[in-house]
Amino acid sequence: CPFRQLISRRRTERIRGRDQHFTALCFIFAGQLPDGSCENFDFIKHKGAAAVIPVLDDGRIIMVRQYRNAIDSYTLEIPAGGLNGADEPTKVAAHRELEEETGLTDVNLILLGAFSKPGRDPRGWNVCVAYTAAVDIDKCVPKAGDDAADAEWFRLKKEGTLVTVTGEEAEIVFDFSRTDEGIKIDFKTSDILGFDHAELLVRAMDLYGIQ
Repeated sequence: CPFRQLISRRRTERIRGRDQHFTALCFIFAGQLPDGSCENFDFIKHKGAAAVIPVLDDGRIIMVRQYRNAIDSYTLEIPAGGLNGADEPTKVAAHRELEEETGLTDVNLILLGAFSKPGRDPRGWNVCVAYTAAVDIDKCVPKAGDDAADAEWFRLKKEGTLVTVTGEEAEIVFDFSRTDEGIKIDFKTSDILGFDHAELLVRAMDLYGIQ
């Protein structure tokens, strides 16, 4: 089964009554089945992602609201995005995404960890490298940009395992538990955080001692 090809594939699906168009970089390859026959398979190649949680001295963080076409809705998220290519370091991507989505520059990034739990991204499995950044409020006025519709500071409050994320117009509450597989999140409000960003917040709160 010698066939192998790298292509850009466009697919149309009907989601929520609308035609959704996807273009993805795919590997198409041939594999041998147990009966000896060959079959073509494909999988989407994801370049990876980087995320940043900017943190003030008083424990507030900045988050952005973004429109996600796949679910036809806005979600509240940590500033994050995909790498521009395999040769872009995650730290460089994190600085770039933070500036593009919030306008923040010249921050010192601290590695929070790499996150790859299956199901963390509804578009498919990928790895996200997350950072935090201590920010001086006197030098910081967040301004939404790129694909972010809004950017603002949110206050975090933790009571036991219950976390409340409060902004000017939104409040998200979730409970968490620690397991061998990682941190499990249970949202208590209809509004939720995108991807696995609630887990990232819990880990950032651990790092900075936010209560």
